[in-house]
Amino acid sequence: MMQPAKHNFRLEIISNLEEIEEIIAWFEECHQSHIPEKIWLQAETVLIEGFTNVVRHAHANQDTETLINLELEIAGDYLQIKIWDQGIFFDLTSALHNLDRKIRSSQIDLWERESQWGFIFFLKLRDEFGWKIDYTQESDQRNCFKIQSPKFD
Repeated sequence: MMQPAKHNFRLEIISNLEEIEEIIAWFEECHQSHIPEKIWLQAETVLIEGFTNVVRHAHANQDTETLINLELEIAGDYLQIKIWDQGIFFDLTSALHNLDRKIRSSQIDLWERESQWGFIFFLKLRDEFGWKIDYTQESDQRNCFKIQSPKFD
């Protein structure tokens, strides 16, 4: 069976939570029938959580007109989301590792669990569902959050 071609979809949007409806509409326009529903819904949640994190944290001290770039790559057997921000870089790998350690040793309270919901979701995607997660600083000083789904069946 021939694999569907690779497609890249891009959206540039301002750093404002009111833009979530536009992001969801854009994402739904990109849907392709060969993507399993479970992976599609996980990806949509990643996109919303990632965008929200950029607005609330990475761009907290920046103008709402600061741009966020979103990219969705859909290949024959995986999808990948990239979100570029212009905030201060932080070590996502260490943050996820430290949170995972706290959860495993039951050193996380309910309030912290609530405030870390997005990171807990990313841990679950990585550890239980096989998503690949990365956060790097690009040569243009923007940061790129990248998450790739496991291969589709």
